[in-house]
Amino acid sequence: MPWVKLDENCIDHPKIAGLSDGAFRLWIEGLAYCNRHLTDGQIDIKTQAALTFSTGRRRDELIAAGLWEVPVENPSIVRVHDFLEYSRSRAEVLQERASAQARRRRRVARTSGDVRPNVARTSPDVRVYRPDPTCTSSTSTAARAVENSKPLGPNEGTFALYCVIAAEARDTSRTVDQSEAIGNIAEHFKTLCAQRRLDYDSELASRAIEAVCHT
Repeated sequence: MPWVKLDENCIDHPKIAGLSDGAFRLWIEGLAYCNRHLTDGQIDIKTQAALTFSTGRRRDELIAAGLWEVPVENPSIVRVHDFLEYSRSRAEVLQERASAQARRRRRVARTSGDVRPNVARTSPDVRVYRPDPTCTSSTSTAARAVENSKPLGPNEGTFALYCVIAAEARDTSRTVDQSEAIGNIAEHFKTLCAQRRLDYDSELASRAIEAVCHT
């Protein structure tokens, strides 16, 4: 997750101390926008107008203070002064995210063989899911999801495994994406199925993800 970095003494800097309250808020909002969208310190003219604290006077105030700069070659944007000296570039953030995701996938690949659901048949159409006591918290979540779901008949065994994968996908999304968005979880789910060399059933996967996320 990108963060806005501020020097603890910045509030006393002459460029900052002379700002109006609104211009200071706009400066902070601009920093947050650049970090969130990985723009390397650039803010286009449409975004400038859409920022919550943006007014023409405050924009001119930041430019006059030297906190925002208007490049001669492209006057339709502003650049946050010295942004890349204090913040990570887009390339650095994306590389760090890719490395973190690769590490996560390697960990999943190493441990995936240890997650084994123990399913006991009690009737021709109903299965009871009992997690192995050595299973991870993700598997325990999957167990609750299966127990709370309606029986799926002959697909119940597959559903139990899909719940395990859905719980892992949710944990992966939390770690890698800092998100529990269904779309992110679904993408990680497909990746985990591919690592296990399992056939992917989109409808059953959706039910498993829904069951795990609402458990």
